Amino acid sequence: MQDIRVKVDSGSYLITQNLNDLKSFAKQKSKVLLICDSNTKQHALTIQNDLNCESLLEVLSPGEDTKSFTSIVYLLEKYSSQLNRASGVVLVGGGMIGDLGALFSSLLFRGIDFYMVPTTLLSMVDSSIGGKTAVNLKTGKNLAGVFSSPKGVFINFNFLKTLPWIELLSGYGELIKSALIDSEAFYQKALNLDLKGYFESKEVSDEFSTLVYKAMLLKKNVVQEDPFEKGLRKVLNLGHTMSHAIESYYKYKIPHGVCVFYGLFLEGALGKHLGYVDSNYPLEVLDKFRQLGLDEFDGKWRDLESWLKVDKKNFDATIQFAFLKKPGVLYDLQKISTSVQLEKVFEKEEIFS
Repeated sequence: MQDIRVKVDSGSYLITQNLNDLKSFAKQKSKVLLICDSNTKQHALTIQNDLNCESLLEVLSPGEDTKSFTSIVYLLEKYSSQLNRASGVVLVGGGMIGDLGALFSSLLFRGIDFYMVPTTLLSMVDSSIGGKTAVNLKTGKNLAGVFSSPKGVFINFNFLKTLPWIELLSGYGELIKSALIDSEAFYQKALNLDLKGYFESKEVSDEFSTLVYKAMLLKKNVVQEDPFEKGLRKVLNLGHTMSHAIESYYKYKIPHGVCVFYGLFLEGALGKHLGYVDSNYPLEVLDKFRQLGLDEFDGKWRDLESWLKVDKKNFDATIQFAFLKKPGVLYDLQKISTSVQLEKVFEKEEIFS
């Protein structure tokens, strides 16, 4: 994988497989705090040993319940006396660790440098790139946070070998999303990926790593053009309006990317009903979802209404969706997001069946 350089207001940073970039970051710091959860502790210990510098290790509980202000306050109170402005933070884990740890780093002493080490497919292709930090509130997912870019992202595909099947599926949902946004060709390659074959062999094939790299590159290109989600970056919300509502409905017991997978179908079906989508991709995504043995939403669609009402993308009593006419083609390139009245979403529930 070639290095990907991401340009940000403060300069630029690398997405790289070269551990020396992370070592250089750590060498410049007075002390390094590594944050992980119990699932990624072994990876964090390996990284800590490789860095060979003065360091601390914080192991949090896994899961979305940890991504809260309670955890932020705990970290701030604990490390405000153990770190200083010359310290650095290394985040070893998936999306939860990345979102939470990046927000903590952005708040401590009004901001100290942090470096991302994504250990899941989802965090590699999505959450580690783009500078979004956040915690969840009782009213919904990722409703409190800031934009803050890392000093680098270290990619090690060997981390994916330890992922349980459900976490691999979660990352695959985000990979499909990226492929849909990019092009028909990328989408077809991602859709036809033998994910079960990879999981059983535990080998990252050239085909698989190429798809991951292509998804990283797409995310980099979009966020570099629109770092604060004023325009083009809104396309990355494809499938996410519905998926965040489903996540909240299930109280975060179902991984984010799995909800995205189903959200791609739901929003695609809604888009076809409203005349925005002119493609069979929603049914193709649903068929792939079923082939992979995933369970479909078991509630009533009105159960999602309260969560959709507090979606952070809402504007003037409407819900915002990023619709594609077909893979690689946005419905509205000028506005990116399309506003839909809540009643329009639920006027014909059979469109989701």
